Amino acid sequence: MKKVINLSKSKIMQGLQCAKSLYLSVYSPDLAAPISDSQQALFDQGHEVGLEAQKLYPGGKLVKADYWNTKEALDQTESFIKEGIKTIFEATKAFEGVSARADILHRKDKNVWEIIEVKSSTSVKDEHLYDAAIQLWVFRKAGLKIDKISIMHINNKCTAPIKGNLFTKVDVTKDATALLKKVPMIVYELKAHLEFSLPPIIDIGPHCMAPYECPFIDHCWKHIPVPSAFDIPRIGNKVWELYKDNKIEIKQLNEKNFNIKQARVLSVLKTGKRFIDKEEISKQLKNWQWPIYFLDFESFNPAIPIYKGTHPYQQIPFQFSCHVLEKLNSKLKHFEYLHTENSDPRERVARALAEGFGEKGSIVAYNKKFENGVLMNLAAVFPKYRKKLTSIASRLVDPWPILEASVYDKDFLGSYSLKSVAPALLGKHMSYEGMAIDEGGGASLAYLNLIKGQPTKSEREKTIKALLEYCRQDTLATVELVKWLFAQNEYPRRNSGRYL
Repeated sequence: MKKVINLSKSKIMQGLQCAKSLYLSVYSPDLAAPISDSQQALFDQGHEVGLEAQKLYPGGKLVKADYWNTKEALDQTESFIKEGIKTIFEATKAFEGVSARADILHRKDKNVWEIIEVKSSTSVKDEHLYDAAIQLWVFRKAGLKIDKISIMHINNKCTAPIKGNLFTKVDVTKDATALLKKVPMIVYELKAHLEFSLPPIIDIGPHCMAPYECPFIDHCWKHIPVPSAFDIPRIGNKVWELYKDNKIEIKQLNEKNFNIKQARVLSVLKTGKRFIDKEEISKQLKNWQWPIYFLDFESFNPAIPIYKGTHPYQQIPFQFSCHVLEKLNSKLKHFEYLHTENSDPRERVARALAEGFGEKGSIVAYNKKFENGVLMNLAAVFPKYRKKLTSIASRLVDPWPILEASVYDKDFLGSYSLKSVAPALLGKHMSYEGMAIDEGGGASLAYLNLIKGQPTKSEREKTIKALLEYCRQDTLATVELVKWLFAQNEYPRRNSGRYL
């Protein structure tokens, strides 16, 4: 039997999602996937939101103890309470081996307090109520009189410059109190799991991804073959029925039980032969007009709006890449823009777009909904570029639906994302592997470090180069994909709708 491990509120929340995940985080943390750039960006954003919320309580004192140093945090909290401090940030209390830190502990009266938990979401979620219940249980059991607990979340209606309306505070005392009776049993069961020498036997399921993606998916899913039923596009909850029946191997599945597109995927996975419908490709491409432009944006979406008129989580484009083909076999041209100053990038981006694009020709954007949204937002803000930007938006075409309707390769593994499709159809040289920046979250994080951090000249040059290379790779990969599609279009009726 292993000794009982003290639990933090965050560990209990992890255990609520999956007790096995909690166990592995305590005894085998090395099995967790490394934190991605996208996840790190979310953590950094949450920290910024917390600091912004603290500004609403001037004079508050921060418990500065490290997150792992519970004893020091408890001592600092107790000292602040005895001093009569009205508001304490990161106040910490513990009861029977369970500790909790409150984002904001606010004194309403001499001995009456309110807890405010700060969330970077734009609404109160179900998991926040359990979070609040655990806080309420620990702080009350530790001897504090808490008569109210609230969730403070982002108000997505506010715009910059912020005028005190960034947050919405919701009283969840009633809901948290209703869950209080469950907390002692939850704590008891989680502690019991941690006393054993082996992790609890908990199978994979939808809980692996909700409400948060578990860091131990790679470990717990290692028995799932690749490919499997999980690699069938848009299969939804049906995959869990198949898993329950032990029928997830491709050879076990019958095409008759799936829709036309899914049956096509199954055939490809069974035979290894690529599916190409050349006639459909020809039909889709015939309306495209030369020259063809290839456009991709990079953006960031801060929870706390920075630039005048923007709102929380609005996409702010800071970079674009555009390749141009006059004709299919003509020399590839390229222009781009990256905003490297710590200022609103939108007008410079809008101007560079307006100056760079000609009046004719289709504009390819992979999954064009995003690019269209960026263009229309810029058009709404900058009237002098509106006509040109709306024209660009009206000329957008998208290879994604063409590929989804006409092509499937075994290496897609259920995804039509550019990073899946390009290497599968064009070869490994179109992979993003080994690039300094290899995904959009990483680009956003790098950009924020560039403009908000204090990089050296060398670091700055390195970041700029990496950002340009990453965005350029997106449009270059799209160019090669479109060339590949036109190559299939040369003899559209030969081998149409065939597995090749």
